[in-house]
Amino acid sequence: MRQLIKSSAYNIFVITNYLRDTFGDHVPYEIIKLIIMSTYPKIKISCGFNYTCLLMDEIYVWGRNNFGQLGLGHNQNQNSPLKLNLSNIKNIICGYCHTIALTNSNEVWGWGHNNFGQLGLGHNQNQNSPQKLNLPNIKNIICGGYHTIALTNSNEIWVWGLNNYGQLGLGHNQDQNSPLKLNLPNIKHIICGGAYTIALTNLNEVWVWGCNNLGQLGLGHNQDQNSPLKLNLPNIRQIICGSHHTIALTNLNEVWIWGYNYEGQLGLGHNQNQNSPQRLNLPNIKHIICGGFYTIALTNSNEIWVWGNNNLGQLGLGHNQNQNSPLKLNLSNIKNIICGCYHTIALTNLNEVWVWGCNNEGQLGLEHNQNQNLPQKLIY
Repeated sequence: MRQLIKSSAYNIFVITNYLRDTFGDHVPYEIIKLIIMSTYPKIKISCGFNYTCLLMDEIYVWGRNNFGQLGLGHNQNQNSPLKLNLSNIKNIICGYCHTIALTNSNEVWGWGHNNFGQLGLGHNQNQNSPQKLNLPNIKNIICGGYHTIALTNSNEIWVWGLNNYGQLGLGHNQDQNSPLKLNLPNIKHIICGGAYTIALTNLNEVWVWGCNNLGQLGLGHNQDQNSPLKLNLPNIRQIICGSHHTIALTNLNEVWIWGYNYEGQLGLGHNQNQNSPQRLNLPNIKHIICGGFYTIALTNSNEIWVWGNNNLGQLGLGHNQNQNSPLKLNLSNIKNIICGCYHTIALTNLNEVWVWGCNNEGQLGLEHNQNQNLPQKLIY
């Protein structure tokens, strides 16, 4: 079956005939599509400040490229997807303007902006093509705005890049252009905001450090922290960071929010910043995603709720008005959503890609540079 699909170049009509000849005419067309799509490569998407990377068996990149963050060997913007010549990749992660890829053999490659050493190469020179980083045994990498954190298979933490707010957690504020080990045990997951970092332990404890000028660490004050501090918030299963705001989801699907709220990105119905966690009354949530200054939630029934900054149409509502309370977005069959700073990408159960928001650098991949405040289907 899989061989037939590959040899037919994903021709859905050929496969439809094959399945109906095998199972009868009663097989619904949508079921046939799901069967076919289940054999396709898994898609992963990551968004930087104004650019996008899509990973299947191959990598496609588009958008802003002024620092070489697309890895194409030049610094020209691209408003449609282009193939990046880098193979054997299992994950790709974007900071504001730098990109990190992790291979199936756990090798690390980095490219793009490097003024603060965020590529970890031991120098501060930008790179417009992938460079190998000598860091073994890595299972996950996370990018902040201009800093990078890696988690090894033995749960060691390595950090590098900009550290002006203490976002590396090393107890000082000196930038690092080579990986340094951070002594924080029992960590299973790490999340980065623009200039701050949050770690979740195997016991679901939360540790925070870095920039806190807008309360994004949730500590009840606005003082920066250059060493990890424990946040008293129990029972957390997921944490997501925007540029300056933070969302946590508990094992009971409760939503807690804190940080910057000038654009309404906390969804509380007002625009006042919060330096300690506040409960958001939004039921049935399974996943939350943060853009730079906006938030999107996906429910267990695959409904989409959006709120926050919308001046460039990044909420997909058909207008450009900010929203300080959650509004439902009419887009069905979505399994994952990814946000850049001002643009949004959605992936359906059939591996269709929908895009909306800021497009001034071609980050939507639509072959033009016009912003979109309604979802548009991307052909890739």
